[in-house]
Amino acid sequence: MEIKFDEHNDWIIVRLGGKLNIHSAQEFKFGIRNYLSSKKHILLDFKDVENIDSVGIGCLLYCQQEIHNYEGLLRISGLNEQIKIIFQVTRGYEIFEIYEDSEIAMGQRDIAA
Repeated sequence: MEIKFDEHNDWIIVRLGGKLNIHSAQEFKFGIRNYLSSKKHILLDFKDVENIDSVGIGCLLYCQQEIHNYEGLLRISGLNEQIKIIFQVTRGYEIFEIYEDSEIAMGQRDIAA
């Protein structure tokens, strides 16, 4: 899994690539933990994520709880069609804030624009 971190205003943008699964979950959690105390919101850009398994979903739930403990927001953007199906089946749309693109997720562009 590739993980890149960028800062933009009050947001940490985490650009993910590859697979979020049992093999990459610890690396992902460790990277997120480094930014929790910054009191910023976190946007997960899934544009280049190929697959996510149940461990990856569990990892997202853990991170969401930790971010909320620091009074931050966790948002997800850029799901491809395969990942959208996984989030539909696992009811991820009911649990996570999911947006079509990162600008909308960070409030830089209106949904209607």
